[in-house]
Amino acid sequence: MSLWSKPNPGRLREASFLLGLFKKLALSNIAFTFVLILLGSAVHIWEQSSSCFGWPLCLGGGASSFGPFPWVAWAHRLLASLVGGVTIVFSLTLYFKRKYLEERILKWSWWACVLVVFQGFLGAFGSKYAAPALISTIHLLFSMVFLCSLWGIYLGLSLQGEGPKAQTQDRMESPFNWGKILLGALFLQALWGGMARHSEDFLWHLVHRVWALVPLVVTALGFWWTRKSSRRPLTQRVTARTSSKNCNKGNVTAIHLGEIGRRQRRTTEAYFKYAAGSDEADDCQDRQIGEQLPQRENLGEAWALLLLTLLGQMGLGLWSVFRESAPIPRLLHLFFALLAVSLAFALSFKMKGAGGPKSLSLMRDLIELSKPRLTMLVILSAFVGMLLAPGNIHFGRGLMALAAIWVLVAGACALNCCMEKDVDEKMERTRTRALPSGRLSISTVLFVFIPLILFALALLWFGVNPLSALLGLSAVVIYLVAYTPLKKKSNWALFIGAVPGALPPVLGYAAVGGALDMLPLILFALIFVWQIPHFMAISLYLEDDYRRAALKTIPLVWGHRAARFQILFYSAFLLPLSLVPSFWGLATRGYFYVALLLGAFLCLCALRGVFPFKALPDERRWAKGYFWATLCYLPTLLIALLAFSPFI
Repeated sequence: MSLWSKPNPGRLREASFLLGLFKKLALSNIAFTFVLILLGSAVHIWEQSSSCFGWPLCLGGGASSFGPFPWVAWAHRLLASLVGGVTIVFSLTLYFKRKYLEERILKWSWWACVLVVFQGFLGAFGSKYAAPALISTIHLLFSMVFLCSLWGIYLGLSLQGEGPKAQTQDRMESPFNWGKILLGALFLQALWGGMARHSEDFLWHLVHRVWALVPLVVTALGFWWTRKSSRRPLTQRVTARTSSKNCNKGNVTAIHLGEIGRRQRRTTEAYFKYAAGSDEADDCQDRQIGEQLPQRENLGEAWALLLLTLLGQMGLGLWSVFRESAPIPRLLHLFFALLAVSLAFALSFKMKGAGGPKSLSLMRDLIELSKPRLTMLVILSAFVGMLLAPGNIHFGRGLMALAAIWVLVAGACALNCCMEKDVDEKMERTRTRALPSGRLSISTVLFVFIPLILFALALLWFGVNPLSALLGLSAVVIYLVAYTPLKKKSNWALFIGAVPGALPPVLGYAAVGGALDMLPLILFALIFVWQIPHFMAISLYLEDDYRRAALKTIPLVWGHRAARFQILFYSAFLLPLSLVPSFWGLATRGYFYVALLLGAFLCLCALRGVFPFKALPDERRWAKGYFWATLCYLPTLLIALLAFSPFI
């Protein structure tokens, strides 16, 4: 338990000093990050090392000198090292002083630490290999996410003195958290801007300019709802209830501090003294102090400032177009974008604290049906297939192919949930999902996802090539028509379901070249074999759920020992299969060593389930550990295949 949740009078001075110091450090790091992002944009504008209209085969091509200002690149790298070091040290300091802090501050600090390390690797990769525009755009987007994590630390530190938020459930009358919606719209606008900047197609420029109106509309709606709710009286009470006996001793038995406005907010010192029973609480009796809070007026001013910021950003964007992408308007355009993202994040943070809904229930349920973690792994394998394909693909067309594959996988997962609604109702792990719990109807899911699947197939056919569309259609049909019904009838459904699961890298490969050769077949075989022990491990540690749902799995049909031996067999078979790209000339020697180590590690994990070095106390615990081992194995192997490819 932190000191904040249970005040300690002996450490008030240290807590107040540290809280003030942490806020100053967080704000300084935010300022440095602003400058860092602007310097990165200046490097991109003047150096032009990432200007590449086709990818992936343009890595290292077209890089020019450092342009008219060579010091900008070195200043960017130096400041990036400073921000990274300060963020890591700051996160560690917050962790060691966690007794003074709330849990959410620690979560934001660790997110900042992870993001800054990821950004460092991404920046180094882009600098060394003159990465294409896709890497540059992702680098910018994640820099904005990193900036939001720093704001999360600062706002968490600023709001720490407000105490519990149990009395703030009804303060926001808006049905949506407009701050979160606006934040998503701004990130999409940044993505469209990067696509338009590096694309010669008029379509992406048109999408970017039309989409620029969406944040304005969301901001106007948020401002309108805020002003509408401010017309009603808002009263929160700060209640301190004490008994007369305890009051004479200066002990407060229960303190409920409602969220109050900026001017009415108690300082850290006052809160601790009040909670500890100092002179401010000597005269306390059973009482209720009510005060009208101007929270809506403060939020209304923030929404108005955000609206002006977006208008200024739009004006600077038009100025940049008329000046033919002059450097100064572009830098100012990015600066206003960073301001808008910061304000939107602060509003979403404040609206969450004011009792607004965390997210749209419908949207959250639809995203849950699409199985986002599985979808991300599929997109990674498809992206690796794209990068390994010989040939070139346009920046916009490549993103179009990835988006279409994403929609296909998400739609297939959602339709699979519709077909297995009765199965999910019987399983402990899935009975709270949207369909079995009744939050969504099957007709709603079909109405949303069937048009999306058809749209994705049409996008692949007309926007990419017919072969990728046919492969995508085959994956959806096999998954829904063959695999899903067969799960209740035969354990061979595992092998049938591995076919559509292994098609995404083939689909990504075909999206670039429009044809297939040996490399996509090897990728298909690798992922096909990998899925079998991976899902066997799942069926072992979730055996009770599968038994209740009457699904035919290998542990239930053939027994646990047979399942463990098959896991060992397929793990051992995966080892030589993963080395084939090295012998075929599709990967260098570095990949051979990485694949050998990964395969040996996976075999050892499987061997422990069959011939344990000591008594195995819990078979399910071993199966879950092996499941996580396979989950780390595949992305690492794909990244190694990409890093040690002779074609990149």
